[in-house]
Amino acid sequence: MQMQFQVGNKHKTHKIRRTQTLNMDKFAVNSGLAYINPELKLMVGIASLIICLMSKTGIVAIMVAIAMIVVTLRYGKVNFNDYCHMIFIPFSFIILSGIVLLVDISKSKMGYIDIWIYVRYLSITKASLMEAVLVSTRAFCGVCCLYMISLSTPLYEIIGVLQRCKVPEIVIELMYLIYRFIFILLETYHNMKTAAETRLGYINLKRSYQSIFGICSNLLVIAFKKASRSFDAMEARCYDGKLKFIEREKTITVKQKKIAGAYFIVIITMSVLERICK
Repeated sequence: MQMQFQVGNKHKTHKIRRTQTLNMDKFAVNSGLAYINPELKLMVGIASLIICLMSKTGIVAIMVAIAMIVVTLRYGKVNFNDYCHMIFIPFSFIILSGIVLLVDISKSKMGYIDIWIYVRYLSITKASLMEAVLVSTRAFCGVCCLYMISLSTPLYEIIGVLQRCKVPEIVIELMYLIYRFIFILLETYHNMKTAAETRLGYINLKRSYQSIFGICSNLLVIAFKKASRSFDAMEARCYDGKLKFIEREKTITVKQKKIAGAYFIVIITMSVLERICK
């Protein structure tokens, strides 16, 4: 949508882009993998996550991550730009964590790079470099496994699997309500930011700070009100503390079993070889 504002004798064009909340349920429902049994998807994703975390050199973790990304993008029909946008957020935290692991504090020079600060050196050693790279690689590959699950399996199916696994109801309820509240908070923020943009709230630095402070002061209050209305709507639909969803039965085909079995054989073999050759 494009709007024009007249300032003096000049016309300024202000482009407003409606930022859509990245609701993973939307991608999961429309996924090309939505027809596959949720137990199978969770089993593959969680097993891949465990193998990534157990990887000694990170090579197997990278191979698993590539497999998860290919499955998510090609077979899950997720747009590449949307996927990059979503994965950028955890990737930023992983990089920051890796930087923390990268630096050691020592009394003497002991690394590739040594920076003197007061009475200590900030050193980057071979051991710290290897540790930072390995931990960051494991974490990023684990995120790829979790994204494969969340972008191909709607939340109500995940809840159904957890209920069949006898997970306590209170844990499932808290998980669902926190998940919904996060997206309520994001949607409220985007609406308030769009409203500020239409009123030229970011036209200069001073107005930008005023808009940011105004959004921050009102965001939590409005989000709590919307969350309360959402809970009232749940109670109006006979919510009694147990989450119940209508699920479609999805059987595991022989072809799916063969593909999953072949995948597990390959990655377990690669994991064993990695440990032997290390």
